[in-house]
Amino acid sequence: MADLMAGQIYSHWVIPYWNAIMRFAIFLTNVYILSKLKDALELEKMLSRLDSLTGIVNGKYFIELINSGLLQSSKYNHPFTVAYMDLDNFKPVNDRFGHNEGDIVLCTLASIIRNNIRAIDTVGRLGGDEFAILFPEMGTEETQGVIPKIHKSLLDSILENRWDITISI
Repeated sequence: MADLMAGQIYSHWVIPYWNAIMRFAIFLTNVYILSKLKDALELEKMLSRLDSLTGIVNGKYFIELINSGLLQSSKYNHPFTVAYMDLDNFKPVNDRFGHNEGDIVLCTLASIIRNNIRAIDTVGRLGGDEFAILFPEMGTEETQGVIPKIHKSLLDSILENRWDITISI
């Protein structure tokens, strides 16, 4: 612009093209960096909601899901059920066989629960040996058929692996 207004050419004719190319390169670099940051944020968000040992939902996110379920239930008058589970005598497994064996127990039981629920149901680890399942769109009558099936699968695995624990639901 300065060249045109002064009526003289003070710069080389390639400079406007060079500036356009550089601006486009900077734009592409910014788009790439922002997309990588967005991916990293999404990964962090997902990891903050999962239990690192079992890969199921952690207690904090499970509580968020329950609160969301309560709002949905009251707003649309849809049922939902929460089943709470606690491993009985789990501490002696850790004490006698070590924490690695305790981790195997927790991962196995979490996997069994996950494989015996619907895709819209959510299993979460609330604490050390406490689990819960959120059954959206399912009242207590419907869960009476599902929960005993899950309980039996868990007990079968406990007996098969000879773990000296029981589970209360």
